[in-house]
Amino acid sequence: MEIDIENKLRIDFKNNFEEAKKLLELFEDKHQLSSRVSRSIIKLSNGDINVFIAKMKEAEDDWRDVVEDAESFSFELNTPFKV
Repeated sequence: MEIDIENKLRIDFKNNFEEAKKLLELFEDKHQLSSRVSRSIIKLSNGDINVFIAKMKEAEDDWRDVVEDAESFSFELNTPFKV
């Protein structure tokens, strides 16, 4: 997991940081997708662990949908978060 992603998890998921980190690590290990997908999941979940889990499930079906949704907000998620 890239450091900017971990830092963003820590900020967005203050009370659920450990759970969110573990879930994302498992997701990343299993699917071997780019960091862009992880950043998209985090961006769309807005600190809500339930949305976070739902977006990971959505990305398992088709990661492009999650990235498209996240990037429709005009964020470039191919680069690290600036936190």
